[in-house]
Amino acid sequence: MQSTTARPGSASNASRSGHEPEVVVRKSDYDGWRETEYLSRGANGRELRRRIAEMEAGGGVPRELVEPDDEAAA
Repeated sequence: MQSTTARPGSASNASRSGHEPEVVVRKSDYDGWRETEYLSRGANGRELRRRIAEMEAGGGVPRELVEPDDEAAA
């Protein structure tokens, strides 16, 4: 197999004559895709979509971001 480094978020196509093409992605990108797919299913997905709709309708509460180092010092 050829060793190449793809940019994060990109994919490479691999094909051989007479075979279905394959897509090669970084493991971290694949893991992120799987996590997103998992969170989009069933009750998790319904809750996520409900909360997104709530935020888009102006129901959110603005908050300051907290850096991990700031949180440990508190």
